[in-house]
Amino acid sequence: NYNLDIVNYQHPTNPALNFPIRFYWNAGENQSNLNSMKTMIVPLTTYFASKYGTHPFEKNGFATLNNQFTWGGMENQTLTSLCPNCWSSSLIAHEYAHQWFGDMITCATWADIFLNEGFATFSEALWDEYSGGYTAYKNAIQSEASSYMSGNPGWAISNPSWAVTTPSTNTLFNYAITYAKGACVLHLLRYTLGDSLFFASIMNYANAPHLKYKSAVVADLKDMVNLTTGGDYGWFFDQWVFAPNHPLYANNYFIDQSNGIYT
Repeated sequence: NYNLDIVNYQHPTNPALNFPIRFYWNAGENQSNLNSMKTMIVPLTTYFASKYGTHPFEKNGFATLNNQFTWGGMENQTLTSLCPNCWSSSLIAHEYAHQWFGDMITCATWADIFLNEGFATFSEALWDEYSGGYTAYKNAIQSEASSYMSGNPGWAISNPSWAVTTPSTNTLFNYAITYAKGACVLHLLRYTLGDSLFFASIMNYANAPHLKYKSAVVADLKDMVNLTTGGDYGWFFDQWVFAPNHPLYANNYFIDQSNGIYT
């Protein structure tokens, strides 16, 4: 007894890039929220395509389920499951980003789940930046940082042993680590590299022939950052991804007045 609305997406500068996006919904759901998401999905698709590469599938869609589905969303390839009446911009942006990071490229092992959830959570903030400006982006990142700092259980984002022995779901999908810290680490990488090199690295990672429509490990992301930038950012991944907690930096400064000029 689903209702079905279809948004036919067409890229603004590439008419050949077009496909249907289906919205399956239940009677009684908030039509205003649903309509907002149907309006949002077109610019969201174009924006993510500009950052991550062409939309990876020949169709897409969302379906709100019933009360037996107790999670927010599940990024099934081309048809995301949502909780009942869960038409919200952050959830849609998160699950839609998974079409690139999680469905087009999936984590090779459970030790690499950051490549799915960290990117999707970071993409929520990116969409906030697109729709609300840089202040909205920074507020979103600050919120994730607060979630990490207040809930940090003290383990690393990626533990090699998880590739062999699957940890509990409470460990693997711990929000503070896998989602919040994961998003913040990508923000810090953006800050460290600068926008041009950061987004070029992500674009290259997402579209590398040996990774696209295949699987990846965290080292693949690190290698693509190094290849794109010409640098060695192993230290960054060692500090922020493979080590527990986070680095503490001691910064010093001084003020020098010379000829009335402060430096």
